[in-house]
Amino acid sequence: MGNRYSIKNILKKRFMKGETIRNEWVRSGWDRIVSTQTRLLFVRESVLDKSYVEVPYSHITSLHYGKVRSLKTMIIAVLLWAAALMIYLYRSPFVMRDYAMIISGFLTFLGIILAILFAMGRTRFTIHINGRKPIRLNDDLTELWRYIREGESKD
Repeated sequence: MGNRYSIKNILKKRFMKGETIRNEWVRSGWDRIVSTQTRLLFVRESVLDKSYVEVPYSHITSLHYGKVRSLKTMIIAVLLWAAALMIYLYRSPFVMRDYAMIISGFLTFLGIILAILFAMGRTRFTIHINGRKPIRLNDDLTELWRYIREGESKD
């Protein structure tokens, strides 16, 4: 006998007549992604609230899988390099010279790390939906991709 408050039991109450779970995934950012015959359900649970996003296959406009680079990361790296350069150029010749060199070197090092992270980027799976912000997932979900395509071809 299952827990009546489990995610599966709560989701089954939201199902339409004849709708069943075809597959489900647990991924970062969402506690569960559930695929049915007609739609995808994205479930996020926390201590204080539960949120559900349901997306019919017919509302999915496009899928994107690729590298995403954050412009914020590169801006922070450039600011760190600028701060390191300012500290290096405008340090006092007599007072705290060694500390200025250490701080400047550390800021340069952090800037290099951030620039490398920017260059590497992150792979993301993005689902574009009519009338809604895209849903971004950080994992390779080729299985989910297949289910979405199957759902669209049945329409």
